[in-house]
Amino acid sequence: MSTRLKSPMKGSLQVVFGKGDGEESQTAARREAREETDLELSQMQYLITNSDYDCDIYICDIERFKPRRTEPDKAGPWKHYLWGRFNKIARQRRTTPSLTKFKDDIVRAYQFALDVKWENCNNAQMRRKEAKQKQEEEQLNWIKFPINKEWYKNTPDWSQVSTSPKEKK
Repeated sequence: MSTRLKSPMKGSLQVVFGKGDGEESQTAARREAREETDLELSQMQYLITNSDYDCDIYICDIERFKPRRTEPDKAGPWKHYLWGRFNKIARQRRTTPSLTKFKDDIVRAYQFALDVKWENCNNAQMRRKEAKQKQEEEQLNWIKFPINKEWYKNTPDWSQVSTSPKEKK
C-alpha cells in the first residue's frame, strides 16, 4: 500500500486503483498496476464490486516483488503490510473507503489464497518425498533381486572354462 498524496482521499493508504478507459475491468486493473508500480500482474482474481465507487476489487500475490514508485506526485512509497496490520489500519479508517468497507472480505480472500498456496506447497513436497522413496525402493529392489536358482544351476562354471584359443588339429 502507499499513501495518497492528492485529493480525493489524501492521506489514506491505498492499493493500485484507477478508472478504466472503456476497457474490461481486469484489463484496466492490470494497466493501472503497470502504470503505478511497474509490475506486470499475470494472475489476478476478481473479489467484489464496490458500487459506491463503481469499481471492481481484485486480489493478487506480489509477495516476492517490490513495486516501484512510478507516480511520486500522486502516491508515497509502496510498502508491504502484514494482514493483522492491514486489518487494524482499515478498522481505524486510515485506508481508502473501498479497502475499509471490504476489509473483512479482502482478509478472508487472502487467507484462503494463502491456505491454498500452503496446501499446494505441502502437496508438492509430499509428491517429491514419495517420488524419492519410490526411487530408493527401486534401487533396493535392484540390489535385492532374487537369483533364479534354476538359471544358476544350468550356468557353467566360468572359472573352469579355458580362455586360451583352441588348438587346431
